[in-house]
Amino acid sequence: MMRTILAATDGSAAAQKAIELASDLAAKYQARLVLVHVLHHRGLPELKVEQLATVPEAYRPAVADVAAMLAGTVDRSSETGAALRRALDLSGQQILDEAAETARERGAKDVTVSLQEGDPVRRILECAEREKADLIVVGSRGLGDLKGLFLGSVSHKVSQLATCSCITVK
Repeated sequence: MMRTILAATDGSAAAQKAIELASDLAAKYQARLVLVHVLHHRGLPELKVEQLATVPEAYRPAVADVAAMLAGTVDRSSETGAALRRALDLSGQQILDEAAETARERGAKDVTVSLQEGDPVRRILECAEREKADLIVVGSRGLGDLKGLFLGSVSHKVSQLATCSCITVK
């Protein structure tokens, strides 16, 4: 019996599909749905050209500032670092709010959100353990580069290390 489903989201299209599947399962089995988003230290997700084009030109320098902070070249305790940190928190919360709205629209009744920071694999697994998840649902992103080949994806690592069942959604 599924009592708790954990779905991780990074705001990507694959994560959206994972949220939809997890929400459908939560509704069907009347399970609690825990949505988790992990703020990652090591860099911004790759932006697609069409995504960057949607950012108003006035805000594009902020993308460079956030990247610099995540790369460790902006002091997080500085005024700029604190402002960027708040922006990242708000962005993460927005991703979770949108995921929760999707979940409720698809019939999930008991939805909670968790905003984490750190290594995505470690935080997803810790959250699953803490919440006693019976199932983890994550989106798959095709990492076609050499880095993805050697390091593996978050979804692959989660599925290999989790103590509960996992579904990776394409």
